Amino acid sequence: MKKANPEHRIQMINIRRGAAMLLAGCVLACGLAACGGDDKEEDSSALGSAAASFAPISTPEPTPAPAAKAAKITTDELNVRSSTSTDEDDNILGTVTEGDKLALMAETPQDDWYSVWFQGKTAYVFADYVEVVDVTAEEYSRLMSDSTPPPTETPDPDSAAESPAPDGATAAPTPAIDNEDGE
Repeated sequence: MKKANPEHRIQMINIRRGAAMLLAGCVLACGLAACGGDDKEEDSSALGSAAASFAPISTPEPTPAPAAKAAKITTDELNVRSSTSTDEDDNILGTVTEGDKLALMAETPQDDWYSVWFQGKTAYVFADYVEVVDVTAEEYSRLMSDSTPPPTETPDPDSAAESPAPDGATAAPTPAIDNEDGE
């Protein structure tokens, strides 16, 4: 058996240590690349080519609440109708005022009329007097539920003219008068 040269033995130990340090550096660089590190720019040459092959981990953006559409009234007072006609006053369901919002049933007007939800049913408003706006799903739901019709009583026409309104009650609003544009 031949004895190893002490210099050769030291050389082999140094080679093994160097290889171990190189391997440890690669593992560390890969670990840092996988963690994303901090927001400071890193020198990719210091990390070696192994780190450059890893894609940074990105955090997904939160998904915004779904949006819905509403019709926002842009005139002082607007009739809400049961049909898309201004020929008859008996199709007026009520009135809304500037700034009020109604749940929009269709985003595109049909023959200059928007379909909206009013008093628990589909109704119509003239497109020239509304602006389509985005609302949250929660607000849209509130607009749908706030539009339920109040309980109606059928008063005797003769007694209504003679007796005042009960305590706390007010007279019903007068419908808006149609103008020459159809509203």
